[in-house]
This record gives sequence, structure tokens and C-alpha cells, in this order.
Amino acid sequence: MLQVDVERTATRKEASSEHERSELSTSVGKAMALLTAFDRAAPIGVSELARKTDLPKSTAFRLLAVLQQWQLVERVGTRYRLGTKLFELGNRVAYCCPHGLREVAHPFLEELHEVSHEIIHLGVLIDSEVLYLDKVFGHNPVRSPSHVGARVPAHCTAIGKAMIAFGEAEQIERFLNSRLERRTPYTIVQGRVLREEFETIRQSGVAFDREGARLGLSCVAVPILNRRGRAVAGLSISGATTRFRPERFVTNLRRAAGSIGDRLVWAA
Repeated sequence: MLQVDVERTATRKEASSEHERSELSTSVGKAMALLTAFDRAAPIGVSELARKTDLPKSTAFRLLAVLQQWQLVERVGTRYRLGTKLFELGNRVAYCCPHGLREVAHPFLEELHEVSHEIIHLGVLIDSEVLYLDKVFGHNPVRSPSHVGARVPAHCTAIGKAMIAFGEAEQIERFLNSRLERRTPYTIVQGRVLREEFETIRQSGVAFDREGARLGLSCVAVPILNRRGRAVAGLSISGATTRFRPERFVTNLRRAAGSIGDRLVWAA
């Protein structure tokens, strides 16, 4: 009889523990949905956040209170915005830590800007998108869809195509077999055309894009390679199509990318 009671107690504890894990997972998922719903810097109200995440307003309000305690969100009157703790956590990501990719690359971005007076980008490939880690530009930059922390479909950009072309073969095939977004009339979305372009990029070591991401914006990019010849990041210069001559800066880009790659111990 005692053995049966023990087994029943253990079963109840396991069920309770499983329920707690399930509840935690659900709550974490809902909290993450709330955080990702902040798609602009301006504060957002609870009603809008609840609508965007398809959560009951009471649930959103309760989770926002928890996130506020952890400084993941801040309350501004009756609205909320992302908190400073996220900034702290974001800068602990390997790319952004001291001696990481962003810190190593930044002086070279500054040098490229001094030479070109155009927009300089540093990015990495996340799935099929470019995640921009750094950006250097002047007082009157041309309009660009990029900003630090933003993602843009890789096939729309020179920096994205440079990284894909020097990626693993399986990664290239998955990309070519996926459905590609057309951002402008000049965005290349045909797999056959992109495959040929990737081959050209591998042969030349440089990628070009003309208004694939935004009308009026052209770009030239090179990959930052590890010792196996695979892209760990990308470097680009962008400017207004009417005046920008991307081929002028190919040598500067190659030199900068090579210097960055040589300094990246973790890229080995």
C-alpha cells in the first residue's frame, strides 16, 4: 500500500512538473511574441500589442508587467517601449562583444567611408536574410532600407549575395529552392539567374546590386572569409545609382575584408 502511495505521489509530481514546464513554455512564447511586436521606437499601447500578438488584453498586460520588472520593456504613461536590458543583452552577442566582429571591423568601415563618402555596411547571413551589425554614413545619406539590427532579404542586396555565393553548397540550394520576395522591379527572384550570378561572384570575389532592395540605390560587396574560404560576414558600399560608381571601390573592399578576416580568431 505504501508503495502504491509513493508511486501515485511521484506520478502527481511528474504531472505537475510537466504542467509547469508547459505553462512556462507557453508564457515564454507569449512574452517573446510581445517583444517582437515592438516594430518601431515609439511607445505602443497594450491594446495594439494584444491585437498584433493575438493575445487577450489582460494576458498582454500581465506579461508586460513581468517584462517591465526585468527591464525588458519600459512604461511610458499608458504605453510601452523596449527596455535598456535588451540593449545590454544584445551587446553580449558574440558579434558585438569586445574583440568580436563588429569591434574588429569598425575601423575598416570608417576607412571605407573616408575613401568613398558613401554608406558602409557590415552584415552577417541569418537563414536567408542579411542582419546588419554596423553602418557608417554621412550627414546626407541616400535612402536605404538598412539600419543596425535590421534584416533585409539577402537576394535583394549585394552583401547578401556575396555571403550566399561563398556559403555551403547545401545552403545555396536551400536558398535557390525557396520562394523569393520581389522588393523592386529589379529584384532578381529567378533561381536560374541567381545561380549564374552566384557562380560569377565566386569567380570574381565581388557582388553587385542595382536597385534590388530600393529604387535609386546601388551597391557593391565582398565576403569576409574564414580559413576554409566560407563567408562569415559581408562588407559593402552603397550609394545613389545616379552618381555611385561601385567598381571604383572593389580594391578597397577586398583589402578591408581581408584585413578583417585575418583578425578574426573565432572565424577559424
